Amino acid sequence: MSKKVKTVKLKTFEKLLVACLISGKPVTKQEIDSLLGNEIYMYRISTYIWHIKTIANGIVKVIKDGRKVSGYQLVNVDEVKQYLERVYIVTGK
Repeated sequence: MSKKVKTVKLKTFEKLLVACLISGKPVTKQEIDSLLGNEIYMYRISTYIWHIKTIANGIVKVIKDGRKVSGYQLVNVDEVKQYLERVYIVTGK
């Protein structure tokens, strides 16, 4: 008998988390655009970061070049991975 697998549709901020920020390394806006440019709206990136902060309890460090935002970095990777495990996106160890 095969195991039944639950399919979950990712929310937009979860796509951003899983594809770019979960490594904990700084990611530029150009890298985000090249990876997820056709799946997310780049003008709403601040809203997605806000969702990461409020829903997934993530701490996102904003990297700036003067006054302009150039990239983002997820600081508390382990806590966000626990959120992803809770919503069945990432499996445990």
